[in-house]
Amino acid sequence: MRNAGRLKLGYYPLPQEEGTRLRRILQFTEPVSVLDPCAGTGAALLHLTSGVECNRHAVELDAVRAHDLSTPCKRQAVFLHDLSF
Repeated sequence: MRNAGRLKLGYYPLPQEEGTRLRRILQFTEPVSVLDPCAGTGAALLHLTSGVECNRHAVELDAVRAHDLSTPCKRQAVFLHDLSF
């Protein structure tokens, strides 16, 4: 991984335009559970599941981003930064 990527812990947020394109092609059978294994702030998860009856699950390794997860994601976020491997 490049130094810039290490500094951000590999954080590359989904561009809004890409999220909009993905949302147009995604089809969900409601209710559904959706997992974002590298949620960042949770913005992409919320965008991709907007208007869908679903349980959102978010995983974020970075403590600061995990703390800042968007409110609907925060309740179900998995905080792995406190675990030792």
